[in-house]
Amino acid sequence: MRRATLALCLVALAAAACGSSKVRSRSYYTLAYALTDEERLAPAPRVPVMLRVKELDVELSYDRQPIVYRYSPYQLEFYQYHQWIAKPQRMLTELIYKHLKHANVFRQVTTSLKEGLPDYELEGQVRNIEEFDSDTEWSAHLAMTLQVVDTRTRRLVWRHDFDQRRKVFNHDVIYVVRALSQILEEEMGRVAPSLEAALVRDLAARPAPSRVEDGAGAADVPATGSPER
Repeated sequence: MRRATLALCLVALAAAACGSSKVRSRSYYTLAYALTDEERLAPAPRVPVMLRVKELDVELSYDRQPIVYRYSPYQLEFYQYHQWIAKPQRMLTELIYKHLKHANVFRQVTTSLKEGLPDYELEGQVRNIEEFDSDTEWSAHLAMTLQVVDTRTRRLVWRHDFDQRRKVFNHDVIYVVRALSQILEEEMGRVAPSLEAALVRDLAARPAPSRVEDGAGAADVPATGSPER
């Protein structure tokens, strides 16, 4: 009888403890920044090309929705209750596309092949996107490589690398996400004019297309190379 009474008491205590505890829900985060009129580089497109922004590649460690944090270069941790709303490469690709489209430098900026073969493609890799902690401070860490290639020749036309850390003084994940967004905004402010200048140079350096003059049988061809067949 005593054993039965004790068992009932333990069950009652366990039920009371479960009833008083709260189930913690996940929080979801996204990279974001507002595009302003000051960031619009041109009233009308200045570079007559179609640029396709391909989805970025990402290091395997960051190819997931849980936000990564670390205390050491040699060990990664993953938040259980703090997660990205989408995988990092998708968020970053979308922000880069929106920024370049808003800059209004290129005739067309797209993420698909529905409009035909683009003149150039922007591709890249996310090397780090994480919270880096120490005993006394937190930092947001974003490192990426972006490059543009000529779609017809696969020739590298432009490249931009960056690896930035920014201190976060409020130890809360939302401030890490905001700092990561600020890093990307700053870097894209450099990317748009740099990419514009590179593509203008590349277009100017291209040889004029060959053509056969009507009735003359002669061809205008580049100074080097043979006539196209």
